[in-house]
Amino acid sequence: MKTKNSKRFTLTVFLRTTFYCACTLFMGMTSFASNLGELTELKETFQSIQRELNQMKADKAENNLIENIDKYEEAEPKADKTDKIEIIQEKEITKDPITPIFEPRNQESINPIEPAYYPMEQVPSPSSDQSPSILSKRFSSNYLIISPSISVSDDIGYKFTNGTTGEIDTGSGFGLHLDLGKKINNWEIGVSLGFERTPLDNLLWDGNLYRANGDSISYQLMFSPGYRFHFSDSFSLRTGLSLGFANRHDNYEIEFLLPRSLNEENVVFLGQINFALAYKASQHTSLFLGYRYGYLGDSGPFDSVSSHVFEFGAVWDL
Repeated sequence: MKTKNSKRFTLTVFLRTTFYCACTLFMGMTSFASNLGELTELKETFQSIQRELNQMKADKAENNLIENIDKYEEAEPKADKTDKIEIIQEKEITKDPITPIFEPRNQESINPIEPAYYPMEQVPSPSSDQSPSILSKRFSSNYLIISPSISVSDDIGYKFTNGTTGEIDTGSGFGLHLDLGKKINNWEIGVSLGFERTPLDNLLWDGNLYRANGDSISYQLMFSPGYRFHFSDSFSLRTGLSLGFANRHDNYEIEFLLPRSLNEENVVFLGQINFALAYKASQHTSLFLGYRYGYLGDSGPFDSVSSHVFEFGAVWDL
């Protein structure tokens, strides 16, 4: 009996405990659900309040902008009719300075105003003393010319000690010139350094032709003024004159005089006339083809040399 009663008591306690736990769990879940609903409603309420605050801020900013615009318009001075008439009269004065101006404020006393003239302001032109300096600054520059050349010379005479004269054949020679100077408008003033070599061939003497060979070399220093004619922006013609001195070396060997040779070295006068057609390849560089006629003074028994020089080269503006 005691065992059955104890089992029955244990079952009753277990069932009651289970029932109480279930009821407690149900009530807790119900309370949690209600609290969750309240939290959702609070969140939605907070979001709606935040939207209303943002809208109120936007409305306030718009109202402030409108008030500022109204205050700015009220602060602007309004021209009355009299001021408008004065403005119109001023415009009429600028159009026709001879037209008299009337004062419309007082209709009883209308006094004409003397006509006024408004001379235009004249810009002072540069004086004659200033013009050359402006041109020199604007159109002056330094230049460098490098020009190799090919030359053809006339035959050279040679005076023997017995008073007779022979004629020396010349061949095609070559040379190189370097010019450094300054451009002032279309004028060019510079210094030229040059080197030229002319080969010497057979000798014609007393009607007989003798085998011979040699060369005539000159080292040149010249003063070279010139003027440039511009045909267009790209093409120009330079004309110039060169005067100076040359150190002339002549070395000549005749077959019947071997092993003796004829040598002479002297400083002689040098003069040249030159023409060159130039093409402007870039802003600071030009290419040209030119012609020089040169005269080289005689050196001892060797007569003077007349040469025709054909050159090509480039000009750089420095």
